[in-house]
Amino acid sequence: MSRLLSYRIGSLANWPLKLLGSLLVLLSVVVSFQHLIGAIIMLIVGMAITTASYGVQIKPEDRTYREYMFLLGFKFGKWESFNKIEKIFVNLVTESETIYSRANRGYTIKKRKLAAFLKFNEDSKVKLYVEDDKGILMKKLNRIAEDLSIPITDNSTTPD
Repeated sequence: MSRLLSYRIGSLANWPLKLLGSLLVLLSVVVSFQHLIGAIIMLIVGMAITTASYGVQIKPEDRTYREYMFLLGFKFGKWESFNKIEKIFVNLVTESETIYSRANRGYTIKKRKLAAFLKFNEDSKVKLYVEDDKGILMKKLNRIAEDLSIPITDNSTTPD
């Protein structure tokens, strides 16, 4: 049996949505005494919100990988093949968000972050992590690089 490397990258829900999911789970316990079907529906929706995440799985011996979505204990994603994993590379990216006020005026907030990608020799790549702190990002990437025996190329110009 081939070795399966699995890396959970992040959550699909932001913290307010996770809070809502947790409240739905708690509320389902209270409601279960009077409305069992409603409680079951709230429990399923709440668990789906709180457990939803995404990641990458790699089978180095089979030369396959997949980007997956994790939902209620199941991983969904199509397996793709590759010839070789070249490297992990880190780039400096700009994330922007536009916030609108009541007067319908838009304010754009831009933030520089570090993004890490896994590069295959077919010019395809998979986004791994996005972090503000280079130390935290490199700690996560070192584990993956060690598991796959590949180098990390830092294309960012930020200081350590």
